[in-house]
Amino acid sequence: MKDIKLAASRLFFYILPLFLSGKLAGQIVWSGKAPGKAGEWMEPRNWVQNRLPDTWDKVVLPYRTGQSGTAVVLRGTSIRIASLELQSGSRLEITKGTQLIIDGSDTYDYGILLLGGTLSNEGEIIIINAGLASIEKLNGLLINNGTIRVELSGDLLEQTGGGQVERY
Repeated sequence: MKDIKLAASRLFFYILPLFLSGKLAGQIVWSGKAPGKAGEWMEPRNWVQNRLPDTWDKVVLPYRTGQSGTAVVLRGTSIRIASLELQSGSRLEITKGTQLIIDGSDTYDYGILLLGGTLSNEGEIIIINAGLASIEKLNGLLINNGTIRVELSGDLLEQTGGGQVERY
């Protein structure tokens, strides 16, 4: 009985820091409700969770995000997330000089899933080890005037400027 209690207490102290660190994989959803900054990715108040997406997050731009004319804009930074989903009517613009890294190493998901949304890239998108397709386009639009790099188990695929992306 003493061994069971000891094992349970050790397990508790090893798992507790994972929960407290907030680094468990999760989903973060766009709301776009920050006054005066409605389209800015780097504004925490634009996310339902009131924080910026990080390495462990599946980022979701929900249905009709861009219908009001406001696109979500990611500019002048480098960020890392686990995956990206753009639902019908949503729009994401990645500006020149901006880097979006999608690292699916710890998930089994699409890198980018376009479900009717529009992704416009003038910066750099790097997709690493997506569990499913790196880019899956279902009734969506991907406009690439920047660079898209896909790294899969040591293989590298790169598309720079223009061209149509269907599926990787």
